[in-house]
Parts: sequence; C-alpha cells; structure tokens
Amino acid sequence: MIPQIDDATLQAICDILGKTEGGLTGSEISGILKGLDIPDVSQGNTKRYRLFDALKSKQENDGCANYVIAFIERALNPITYTEAPDLFDSLRIGINKVLVFSGYKLCEDGKVRTTERVSTLSESEEKANRLKKS
Repeated sequence: MIPQIDDATLQAICDILGKTEGGLTGSEISGILKGLDIPDVSQGNTKRYRLFDALKSKQENDGCANYVIAFIERALNPITYTEAPDLFDSLRIGINKVLVFSGYKLCEDGKVRTTERVSTLSESEEKANRLKKS
C-alpha cells in the first residue's frame, strides 16, 4: 500500500499531466480514469482540476495512493510515446521533480519506484536531472 500523497504534490502532478501544451488530452484522461475504474467526479472542469478531483477522491476513498501511481504509470507508459520520445522525457522530468519530494521516481520503463526523498527545489532539480540520465 502506497501512503497518501499530499494535496500540493497531487495538484502539481495533475498540473503537469493536464498541461494544455504537452500534457494529456481530455479524452486520454477520461480513458485512463475509466480503465482504472476511477470515477470522473468533475467532468465539466479543466483537465488538471478534473484529474486532481478524481485522483484525490479515489485516494481518500481508498486511504492510499495506489491509484495515483497507477494513473501516472498508465499515462506515461513508454510504448505510447514511441513517436514522441521528447514529450515522454519532458513529462517524466516534470513528474520526477514533484515525485522526489514524496520519495518516488518515474523510471524510463514507466514504472514508479522509491527513491531518496528531497526537501528543497534545488535538490529536486538536481535529482530529476540525474534521473533523466538513468
């Protein structure tokens, strides 16, 4: 069981994945939520707030972040970026800058694993850049 992720971290993750330029489309978000049986609780909202509301609700109901991590892994499955490897790298770096505050990293294989937790922006930036190379 993965401990719950705080709201600020969850919002930052959703902001990255829901970006207008270089983020997931609304239909991609819908498809992943549906595939994971996560209710889309605020369909009329913008992508990032809609995603935040869905993942926060699921996390609160389950008492863990298992489905938050599952969503990230599904959204950043490398096979879906074979025609856009730069986009995958960009999203992965952005997600890692946030995840490392909670002690997680998204690896090149699209799987989230534990890592040493950071507490400052400079540590986050440095760690994300190191993870880019691994």
